[in-house]
Amino acid sequence: IGLGLDYTSKFKNTLKEMEIKLNNNDIITLFTDGINESVNEELEEFGYNRLEEIIKNNSNLSVEELSNKIMKSVTTFSRNSSQHDDITLILIKWNSYKNLKGEI
Repeated sequence: IGLGLDYTSKFKNTLKEMEIKLNNNDIITLFTDGINESVNEELEEFGYNRLEEIIKNNSNLSVEELSNKIMKSVTTFSRNSSQHDDITLILIKWNSYKNLKGEI
């Protein structure tokens, strides 16, 4: 939820709590429009489809490696165009609690 968006009277009819079941190695991707709206020299947007394909084709990577791959792809795609928007990317990869091991 963005800042200021909560269950106040202004948003209570719009927001809905949901639960989702995550399977082992599912990836949650949170990003700002600075990624999908990055443009190349022809003013073509990077788009959701490119982002989705990168994630699908590289889901075996760690979140750090996948994040680097996404950012490199965006940079390569828009190499000679100025970045006019912020870019935020958060990747969460679910590992079943049965497989968790503690580290110190």
